[in-house]
Amino acid sequence: MSQPKLRHAASKAEAEAMDREAFSIVGEMRSSWLRLGLLLRKIIDTRAYVALEFPSMHAWMNARLGQSMAAAFSAMRSVRALNGVPEDMLQLIGERNAHALTYLPEKERKSQEWLGKAATLPTKEFKQEVRTAIEKRTGLPSERFKTFPSPYRRGFTKACARPRKSSHCLFASISRLTHRVEY
Repeated sequence: MSQPKLRHAASKAEAEAMDREAFSIVGEMRSSWLRLGLLLRKIIDTRAYVALEFPSMHAWMNARLGQSMAAAFSAMRSVRALNGVPEDMLQLIGERNAHALTYLPEKERKSQEWLGKAATLPTKEFKQEVRTAIEKRTGLPSERFKTFPSPYRRGFTKACARPRKSSHCLFASISRLTHRVEY
């Protein structure tokens, strides 16, 4: 087994340059959801996908974004939910905190209090704040809910509608607006 090659130690100037570059990249990553969401909204609004000879926005996204479609849909959802919030404020909010804001009612998620929390709190703490606010508003603990993506929700709804499958749904109620099932 060969010995690993020793690398030269970075000088103070090299270390500072790498530090600045890493900080810059993290800053770009933090606001990339916003740039992507705004661009996708513009593509939809202008029907640019038609000019590119795609039959639908979904077809364009599938061809161009591939496995990144989930991130793209999340960015679009966040941009749509936070419409009207100044862009400079949104640039301070990371993708996960922006997504967590979408669970709050519109008036709350656009308030200065919640936008400030989203911009300053780490993701884990912010998500807990959102959960606590939802529990306080609804009176129900969040662990009683399970969120399903739309395809699963449709399958669940169909299963509940069939008499032979209704036993799977006996103790469940589904909300069409929130896509949540309470057990």
